[in-house]
Amino acid sequence: MANFACSLDRFAFVAAVLFPTLASAAVPIGEPVGSLPSHNERVLGFMTNRIRANPAAADALPSKDGMTPSGRPIPPATPPLELVADLARAANFQATHIATTDCPLCVDHSTCCVLAGMDDDTHCEGPVTDCGVTSMYDRFTHFSDRAHGENGAEGHASPELVMVGWIGSDAHWGSINGAGTTALGTGFAQGFGKPVYHLVFGSGGTYPVAGDGVHFRDIVHDGGTGPKMQPEDTPTFGITYSLPGGGPPQVAQVVHYLDGVTPVCEPLALRHGQPDQGTYEAVLSPGPGCHRYFFHIVDGQGVEQLYPTTGTLGFPQLPLGADPASCPDFEPTRAEAPCAGTAPQDTTGSDTGSDTGSDDDSGGDDSASSDASETSPTGNPTSDGSSGAVTGDGPTGGAVTSAATTAGTTEPATAGEPASGDSDAGCGCRSEGGEPGDGFALTSLFVLTGWLLRRRRA
Repeated sequence: MANFACSLDRFAFVAAVLFPTLASAAVPIGEPVGSLPSHNERVLGFMTNRIRANPAAADALPSKDGMTPSGRPIPPATPPLELVADLARAANFQATHIATTDCPLCVDHSTCCVLAGMDDDTHCEGPVTDCGVTSMYDRFTHFSDRAHGENGAEGHASPELVMVGWIGSDAHWGSINGAGTTALGTGFAQGFGKPVYHLVFGSGGTYPVAGDGVHFRDIVHDGGTGPKMQPEDTPTFGITYSLPGGGPPQVAQVVHYLDGVTPVCEPLALRHGQPDQGTYEAVLSPGPGCHRYFFHIVDGQGVEQLYPTTGTLGFPQLPLGADPASCPDFEPTRAEAPCAGTAPQDTTGSDTGSDTGSDDDSGGDDSASSDASETSPTGNPTSDGSSGAVTGDGPTGGAVTSAATTAGTTEPATAGEPASGDSDAGCGCRSEGGEPGDGFALTSLFVLTGWLLRRRRA
């Protein structure tokens, strides 16, 4: 069995070296699953990881000058969260439920109906009434067995501003920086004039080296009047890089196409965190039009990482009255980019669909905010204040709620050491001669290669 396990490890390594295109195609990163994620949901994911990379800088964002700390203890930086489809479905369902029905943003994070179905088929069975019908934890079971908490908000004008609102709330702040969280799902929905945002936190995630790139309007402070968003025509492009102990990226670029044709490689610089685990960003002014882009990273070990793995994301600067659908958030084709050494792609026959989720950054009345406190594992709300909800005139507005369980931290196994009682679990596999499993590994490699080729043709 030890030879079998080590042989599998060998052929996976050989496959990655000899067939990097096939290996990456087997596990695409950044491509939408159905209509998820939308652009706003991508922004929520990146901003969450950005906060985790540099909590001290994020803590000061809600202040008038953007530099004054809140005075609360600052948690240590934590690794970025993997953006996963099951938690994304959970987050999007609750955001849509609140945005498109009479269900309010419940303090206990419940759903206002009896739920039936699983995953994409989850739906209300019967009327939508009031809070308390289906608990948050019961709702989670319809989508995933690894969700353990969530943040929710409505009425904010953008995902960037809702993140500032969550930073200003101790409960939401704790959820975002949770050391026991490794996976994240993001949700956004617009309905009846109220934009709704949701984060669902979970376990069992492993963030790839580069897995959350997006353009966004960064939070700026001008004249000490509080947080604002940078101009729409000069957005920030950013991605979280994570290779602890593996060194900073040898190349970090965002590749965008002028007029949809001419590729331009713009360098990214470390903005938050550490060189081997932090966000790399650049502020650009691409000009009018629909700008397709992707991120090109060569990590500290010389391995190329593309985000998304295939296709491009879209930055629309369209004339008034233009159809937003003419510049979709994701497009499955990618033109050649010699400055990044990438070949043209056409994955229109792949299983992933283009993103059809609609984002609207205009919604929401930011004139008032209410902050509901964290919910205990039993589902009973615990109040931050005397009444459990505080109304104020904070700069970001909107209503926000948070719920999370206390998740423990498990120490990872040391590199090269077994993670269990199996002496070969670390799979060093050193020997003087050939292993009995070597022939199996080579045979399995050719079988895997043939299967991947057939899968790409399908």
